[in-house]
Amino acid sequence: MNESIPMDNIKKSALEKVVEFCEKHKGEPIPVDDDSVPKNVTIPQWDEEFLKIDNDELFHLILAANYLDIKQLMNYACKKVALMAKGKSPEELRVIFGIPTDEEDEAAEKEAAERKKAKEAEKAAAAAAAAAGEAGPSDAPAAN
Repeated sequence: MNESIPMDNIKKSALEKVVEFCEKHKGEPIPVDDDSVPKNVTIPQWDEEFLKIDNDELFHLILAANYLDIKQLMNYACKKVALMAKGKSPEELRVIFGIPTDEEDEAAEKEAAERKKAKEAEKAAAAAAAAAGEAGPSDAPAAN
């Protein structure tokens, strides 16, 4: 097997968790996906403890499990997210998952537009200054 798997889009900490999960489940039969909707996933005790990580780590672990096609880890991690969301109000979900409100989105867009406008003005001023410098010798006396 001389084929390598690109890992540029997987964080080191997530890859370490994936390896830990795979080491723990090494030798176990690969579960058959029953394609039921909704999935009936029960998280075993060890995996429940394993998934007691912060939301950002859990997000990156889900991305890594999806990219590496580790279905069992993906199912357990997604079930963990579903359990986090179960019974929560929209406001609570915003806090848990860091979802901005419409007002926060609008404020962020406005701020980004203002930064872009300021950056363009700065570039235009720099270009004008460069053009003025090329137009002829400076009126300032030369330093000795």
